[in-house]
Amino acid sequence: VVNCRSDQQGGGIFISNVKDVCFSGGEVSSCSAENGGGIAVYKSGSVGQDSNLKFFGVLISENTATNFGGGFYADNVIFVDIEASSFLNNTAQNGGGLYFNRRAELTVNDGSAINDNTASSSDTSRGRGGGAFFNIIATELASSFTINGGTINNNTADYSGGGICISNTAVPLSVRTAKNGMKDIFSSMLHLFLLMLLSMRYRIMT
Repeated sequence: VVNCRSDQQGGGIFISNVKDVCFSGGEVSSCSAENGGGIAVYKSGSVGQDSNLKFFGVLISENTATNFGGGFYADNVIFVDIEASSFLNNTAQNGGGLYFNRRAELTVNDGSAINDNTASSSDTSRGRGGGAFFNIIATELASSFTINGGTINNNTADYSGGGICISNTAVPLSVRTAKNGMKDIFSSMLHLFLLMLLSMRYRIMT
């Protein structure tokens, strides 16, 4: 899927209200949209209903969102697993590579790369989460971000969270890192620490 465009969501691919989705192989590149320049996945209903999304051997690159999620945008998609897949050189105002809204349990596995993505905006409330942005607003259920392997390298943000930005959470959030090799993780953890000072509801495990 190359050189596609949408005025709203999912420049390359838009999926709505499907419980289980697996992307296996191929690429989504040089696409654009308001949210989810490459791919947007939306699930209606209450937060907490199970929904599963897996990337295996997929390239998501050079996509642009004028708003959120340059490579990938997910709203109310709970379990997201990334394996042997790459999110490269995507751009958005928040979440250059990936953007998660409401709740998410994200796992990044061996062979995966979230590299060289950019979150850029002249608005100081944006420009956050070069690699990934989590806008966790569920009021009852915890979210998690687990790194089992792969790389999160050379991502940039104009204001905060060059690698990862986690914001607006009102529930416990677990961050687990099992391996080294993620250059951006230090700036992301610094931003997370500052957020912890504002909300004692964070629970960080490394």
